[in-house]
Amino acid sequence: QKEEVKARLDELSKEVSQKNKIVEGLNEEILQNDEKISKETSEKRLFIEKTTNANEELQSGEGKLHYLKETQKKLENIYDEMQISMESERKIKQEFETTRRSLEMELKSSQLTVHDLDRQKQDMEIIIIKMENEMKDRREKLEKEEFIMGRNQKIIRELQRKEAKVESGIDIEKQTKLQADIQRSDLARE
Repeated sequence: QKEEVKARLDELSKEVSQKNKIVEGLNEEILQNDEKISKETSEKRLFIEKTTNANEELQSGEGKLHYLKETQKKLENIYDEMQISMESERKIKQEFETTRRSLEMELKSSQLTVHDLDRQKQDMEIIIIKMENEMKDRREKLEKEEFIMGRNQKIIRELQRKEAKVESGIDIEKQTKLQADIQRSDLARE
C-alpha cells in the first residue's frame, strides 16, 4: 500500500506538476491575456476617445451640415426671389421699352401733326394776309364809293332843291299865267 500510495503520490505529484505547468502556462496566458486586455483596453479607450472625438466631430459636422443646408435653402430662396425679381424687372423693362417705343411713335406722329399744323397755319396766315389786303382794297373802294355816293347825294339833294325851286317857279308861273289868263278872259268879256 505504501507503494500504491507512493505511486499514487508520484502520479499525483506528476499530475500536480503537470497541472502546475498547465497553471503556469495558463498564468502566462492570463498574463499575456491581461497584457492584451490592458493593451486592448487602452486601445479601446483610445478607440472610445477617437470614437467620441469622431462623434463630436460628426455632431459638429452634422451641425455644420445642417447650418449649410439651412444656408443652402436660404440661398436657394434668395436665388428664387432674385429670379422672380429679375423676371419682374425684365417684364418691367419690356413694358418700359414698349411704352417708350409707343411714346416715340406718338411723339413722331405729334411732331408730324405739329409740322402739318404749322404749315396749315402759315397757309392760313398767307390767306388771312391776302384777305386783309383784299378787305383793305375793298374798304378803300367802299370808302371811295361812299365818298362818291355822298357827293352824288349832295348833288342830288342840290338838284332836288333846284328842281323844287324850278317846280315852285313853274307853279308860280303857271298860277301867274293862269291868273293872267283869267284876268285876260275877264277883260275880254268886259
